[in-house]
Amino acid sequence: QIVFVSEQDGLGHIYLMNTDGSGQRPLTSTKAYDSSPRFSRDGSKIIFVRQEEIFVMDADGSNQVQLTTTKKNGLRKGSPSFSPDGKNILFQSVSFDEVSRRAVNEIWIMNSDGTGAKRFYGNGYVPSYSPDGSAIIFVGEAEAPFEYEIYMMDADGSNVHPLTHTGGFKDAPVFAPDGLRIIFVKNGPGGRSGTIQSIDSDGSHSESILRIY
Repeated sequence: QIVFVSEQDGLGHIYLMNTDGSGQRPLTSTKAYDSSPRFSRDGSKIIFVRQEEIFVMDADGSNQVQLTTTKKNGLRKGSPSFSPDGKNILFQSVSFDEVSRRAVNEIWIMNSDGTGAKRFYGNGYVPSYSPDGSAIIFVGEAEAPFEYEIYMMDADGSNVHPLTHTGGFKDAPVFAPDGLRIIFVKNGPGGRSGTIQSIDSDGSHSESILRIY
């Protein structure tokens, strides 16, 4: 099955469908905007964002539970991702730095029930685990302003290194199920020429898969 966001009813709600596109049905129906849904590895849970907070629900849409609150762990939350064993959740937290007067993207980690949230790594967002749980990929700001690259680190936060060096803006990196390739979105200068790209998990053999706009 595929979980996705649709605005067909005027709001962003989370839907489920079969891989052939059949059997579409909504899982959420509140007046809030829902986004960024992801299955747990065993398919029993779906994690998602509602009103800039992280929620989790059963795969049939029942038992919707809020895991984060605005008063803790930064101002806005996004891009949650389960660890392969389902014990932890990585997410993006955006806070405001009073010194630099700018928004700061950080990677946070918490237990799957929302407890124990703590800052895991600074200057990063849209984190995602490798299928075996040994590594984490994310988007980080490069040295040049407004350039963002794909980075990898070990699951304990060590050995941080870039996988791409092409400039421009990258987004939404995820591992292929076998862990050998990484898929992500690359935008050209000024947000033009968006393409879906593929690289090996060591950053080599870059390939353009599909132009999306």
